[in-house]
Amino acid sequence: MQQKITRVYTELGIDVRKSSIIEKYIQLIKEPESEIEDFELFHWDLILGLSEIKDFDYNSFKRYQSNINNSKDNLTFWGERYEVIWHYKLIKALNHYSYITDLKRGKDGLESDLIFNFNNSNIGIELTTLKFQSGLKNAEEILMKIYKSIFKKNSKPYANKNSALIIDVTNLNYHSKFTELSLKDILKTNIFETKNLIDKINFGMVILCQSEYRINEKGNRGQYLKPVLAIPNRKISINIELSKFLNLFFNNFKDSGDDYIVHYHKNI
Repeated sequence: MQQKITRVYTELGIDVRKSSIIEKYIQLIKEPESEIEDFELFHWDLILGLSEIKDFDYNSFKRYQSNINNSKDNLTFWGERYEVIWHYKLIKALNHYSYITDLKRGKDGLESDLIFNFNNSNIGIELTTLKFQSGLKNAEEILMKIYKSIFKKNSKPYANKNSALIIDVTNLNYHSKFTELSLKDILKTNIFETKNLIDKINFGMVILCQSEYRINEKGNRGQYLKPVLAIPNRKISINIELSKFLNLFFNNFKDSGDDYIVHYHKNI
């Protein structure tokens, strides 16, 4: 299987030797049987995503290919992989729903990472990934990482009611276990309130999202995007079509009922 995966990467123009993470995860396929499937899925998700994007939008494919080959640190690679997964999922949505059209990558720095038309309304998805190189010390450190990530994007031209900022917190959620606090609990502390984060958000919605592997109703194991919570803009009303898309894509949010007006996912 290792040789097959390496061969397919090569066919896609991905040099395994240039990515220590890809190379490491190929080697991990030799781990105990119970873990092998997830390591293989890690590769096939990326490979399938790249393959579909190549057929759908060759210029975007070349961009991902170049960035993955030239990734110099963990964060760069994980960010590119997250964008590939999202781009691929939106291509599938485009093929499934007639009211999603005109999917493309936005202009770097000027538009959201992925933009498309939903019910005749132009909306955008901006993506970012949080990753720590070492363990976290406390809840405040986690919160500050999230806070800085949001405001790094918050002043961009695409930070408006028509766009959602989706932050991959998979790695943060892993490290937060060692603080004996859940990510939800951390975001409901006084630290979160004193920063007045909700009142300052320019995006229509900010969503903290995890990735996980689990078995679906058909008995197949696969990767799923699992939103932890959504933070809506309190200053302006979110684009109604963006809201409809997020509810469709994430299977609906529910109001938490607390003072922060955040929304938790119904399936959590």
